Amino acid sequence: AARGLALGIRGSVAEQSIAGAISTGTHGSGLGHGCMATAVRGLRIVGHDGHNVDCSPQHDPELFSAARVSLGCFGIVTRVTLDVEPLYKLRERSEPVDLDYAVSNMQAIAASAPYVKIWWLPHTPAVQVFRCDRTDAPVRFSGVERWIDEYVANPVVFPALLALGRRFPRMIPAINVAISKSYLKQTDAVDRWDQILGLAMPPRHQEMEYAVPLASAGASLEGLRALIERQHLRVNFIVELRFVKGDDIPLSPAYGRDSCFVGAYHAGGPDEVPYLEGFELLMAQMNGRPHWGKEFTMDAGELSELYPCWDEFQAIRGRLDPDGVFSSPWVNRVLGAL
Repeated sequence: AARGLALGIRGSVAEQSIAGAISTGTHGSGLGHGCMATAVRGLRIVGHDGHNVDCSPQHDPELFSAARVSLGCFGIVTRVTLDVEPLYKLRERSEPVDLDYAVSNMQAIAASAPYVKIWWLPHTPAVQVFRCDRTDAPVRFSGVERWIDEYVANPVVFPALLALGRRFPRMIPAINVAISKSYLKQTDAVDRWDQILGLAMPPRHQEMEYAVPLASAGASLEGLRALIERQHLRVNFIVELRFVKGDDIPLSPAYGRDSCFVGAYHAGGPDEVPYLEGFELLMAQMNGRPHWGKEFTMDAGELSELYPCWDEFQAIRGRLDPDGVFSSPWVNRVLGAL
């Protein structure tokens, strides 16, 4: 921003490193935008022998394609060239929408603005739809509300309500309804792009997120509601749906298809494990691919069936790190041992 520049997209929080964000397929939300790794135009990697390896669309394009989302297993990313553009502002308008309507019209909602995301607080009858458009209008937002959100609501009020729900799980549906009525309402604000697309750091919680084909977005939300009702689960955190343009990066969860990233979050309590387990089973039924930077239980055998270019990626991995210097127990679980 100090240089008058911006990215086309970003995730909800920006505490990650650039290398970590691109290497795990981190994304924002908007069908005109791929994950953050699609903005990469060049990489420098320190390889297993300590030498620099440079790649770009013009120089070693096969490596470049795979290295944009590589989970760190090709080497240490020390330089990234990113597409940037002139600094811009966004106008964000949000509104509650009937849950059943959203389920039936998910693809239309996803395409209704350049940047769209959806929040659903379980046990409530509506979703909150956030839409953003680029604008030249003057900056307009409530500084008081933003201060409350950043310094009161997220660090104090929400954790207190979550603690109350963990202590008395039967209160969670009523707490969610109260939060929905007071917090999820019509809004209209204009600010710099990163201020609009970013969020204050939320209370600590567990996260799973899977990318399903865009056509399955509505069914995924309906399936999650049915899971909660069928098993009488008490869920104390939002469900988030974000939309990402398909790409050609071998291990990107959005490879080859426009995708809806469905996030199931929970902040602890007796129903956390069955909720996340049920969510993961539901996502598997919908050909979902897990977000590499969040929790999931799939291993290499299951994941290899989800990525058409799996073998090509593994061949590059073997070429870049033949001795497994950058392997780890986690890498070996999700990619297999070299």
